[in-house]
Amino acid sequence: MPSDRDTSASRPTAPAVSPEHRLHALSIGFSLAGQIRRAILPLIVGGASANVLGGVEMQVILLLGFIPLGIGSIVHYMTFRYRYEATELVIRSGLFFRRERHVPYARIQNLDAVQGVLHRVFNVVEVKLQTGGGDEPEATMTVLPLAALDALRDRVREGKRASVGKAVTPAAPDVGPESRVAPSLGADRGPGVQPASGADPAPEADPASGVDPVP
Repeated sequence: MPSDRDTSASRPTAPAVSPEHRLHALSIGFSLAGQIRRAILPLIVGGASANVLGGVEMQVILLLGFIPLGIGSIVHYMTFRYRYEATELVIRSGLFFRRERHVPYARIQNLDAVQGVLHRVFNVVEVKLQTGGGDEPEATMTVLPLAALDALRDRVREGKRASVGKAVTPAAPDVGPESRVAPSLGADRGPGVQPASGADPAPEADPASGVDPVP
């Protein structure tokens, strides 16, 4: 009867999964502030129109507009994850529609770090991944701690060096049995080596006659 130790040793081990990292908790506030800046003008115009036409208070319109923005910021923080793989950075986000992006380290051309006044106060930074595939960044991380930015830069730098090393290292030639060089049939035999059995020895020349023997 096999022991528990033998049984556990025979089981296949699952591949190691890289740990996932989250955004800073202040991402909720910074994300909400960014969405409000983009939506404030349409909210004001819509609220003014509703106030004039239907008598709806401006405060009600703004409140109804801010509530979904706040929920969206919380959902973004709760669902945004990133992890470091051997050759790429994997980013996933979304609640109902999950999105997962695989960004190879070799494609990342720049990591833009954006810091405003509030970013400096709380020691956080907004990071934009630029891959050169267009004007828009490949991904935006709002926001990360400064230590996480340093770790991201180090990992991208290491990944770039590894990809460049693989690209310039030549592959070893595959030497098969058919590519081995056969010994020449006309190779000189060393001293004391007799001809193969069944072969007649070559006649020697007679120095007195001056005529070379005919083989």
